[in-house]
Amino acid sequence: MGKIREACKKAHDIIKERLRPVKRVLRGAGDKIKLWITPVKRVLRGAGDKFKVFITGAKSRLRGLSKRQRAFLVSGCAVFVLAATFAGTFLFLDYRITKGSVGIVPDDGSFESEVAPMPEIEPISEDERNDLDEDELTDEEERQAIEDEFEALNGYVDGVFRFEDQIIERVEISGDVYNILIFGDDARINQPRGRSDAIILASVNRVTNEITLTSVIRSTFVPQRIGGDSWDRINMIYAAGGPGRAVNVFNYLFSLDVQRYVVLRFSSVFALVDRLGGLELELTAAEARAVNRIFPEFDPLEKGMNLMNGRQVLAYSRLRALDSDFVRVTRQRQVISAAINRVLEEGNFGDVLTLLSFGLDHVETNIPLAELITLTFEVFSGGKPEISELRIPVGRSYYEGLFGIQPVLVINFGMNIRAIHNQIYGNSQGVRVPAFVNPEVGSLDPDEETEDEPEEGTPHEETPVDEIPIDEGAIEELPIDEQE
Repeated sequence: MGKIREACKKAHDIIKERLRPVKRVLRGAGDKIKLWITPVKRVLRGAGDKFKVFITGAKSRLRGLSKRQRAFLVSGCAVFVLAATFAGTFLFLDYRITKGSVGIVPDDGSFESEVAPMPEIEPISEDERNDLDEDELTDEEERQAIEDEFEALNGYVDGVFRFEDQIIERVEISGDVYNILIFGDDARINQPRGRSDAIILASVNRVTNEITLTSVIRSTFVPQRIGGDSWDRINMIYAAGGPGRAVNVFNYLFSLDVQRYVVLRFSSVFALVDRLGGLELELTAAEARAVNRIFPEFDPLEKGMNLMNGRQVLAYSRLRALDSDFVRVTRQRQVISAAINRVLEEGNFGDVLTLLSFGLDHVETNIPLAELITLTFEVFSGGKPEISELRIPVGRSYYEGLFGIQPVLVINFGMNIRAIHNQIYGNSQGVRVPAFVNPEVGSLDPDEETEDEPEEGTPHEETPVDEIPIDEGAIEELPIDEQE
């Protein structure tokens, strides 16, 4: 025991000796803090005295005011507080809405860049195309894919999108038309960004109060960037360069002035359907049977108008085995149109708040809050807008070919550019076809001449789309959008 006590005493003395310099340091630090705090105390004491004098003077002045003057002063203070609160809320929401979005940069001449010629694409027959179709999912596999979409939505993380390219500033074509390019991101769980399998241009005409939804088939064969040397499907541009590159190439291809975009995971649209209490859509008998097979536990759907929940709407939008990508894109447009009509017809302010709240959590956009409020007011104040639709490529303006192992649509850019401008702006006079559109691309028959390209500064003679010559033998007929 004696040895233990001696060892403990020795350890105590060693620790005490080691702590002496630490105590000296702490004591010195304490003295320095006291020296620093002393003038701070004097300053605070002086400020407190001045504040007391100010309050005392303010009280005496208030006593000298009449009731009317006091009421005016209180009202002014209340207005100031409300204005400051509104400004703070506005700035916060504007930050939340545009956080992480792509900026707009001045044009550095990129739109004058040349693009590599299009690779030679041989047309394929319908039978050859059918042989290339991906293996269709079974009903159970389709159901699981939809559940995965909703699981990915629930696991959404802020900043999941990684942007690269900035949007190049374009001269506005018309102040009457506000264009927004919508990308439906097909990214799966833990995937930062996927392809844009839904590409829809929403054009709001502020004069006629008309909304035009222009959808682009995802397999359209286009240059992958301005001044680039590669061609591929249009839905690959977003995956490689983000919405900035996708907007720039879209403007370049179709001579447009899009500066605003919206990105959402496609499944989020259908989660929104559940928040709105469902969506009414008109189905064919075949479509109803297909959705019922995927989700047999829900109330069965029938031919005609049906109230559908989010999962049913997503299953409906994914249907492709019944027909083709053309009809699939039409279904996507119909879903968006039905959602817009739902909000506009009922005029329910709660639905508007639901949309705004949902957008804060699940949408990436570069639309400033001020523009969003102005656009919403214009649309709602002008009565129910008329919604029209356009699909690119338009009928008889394309043929289907094979690029590597995947089918692509080779389109007549001239026809489709004019179709878009005629639909959105009412005419296509003066619209220029991009310089890369050589005869092999601009005409689907390289041996057949289309209308000559104008010299710089000379407007096109406006030509109806259906009068532009095209080799009908190289083009498949436009698939019908509705099943009998």
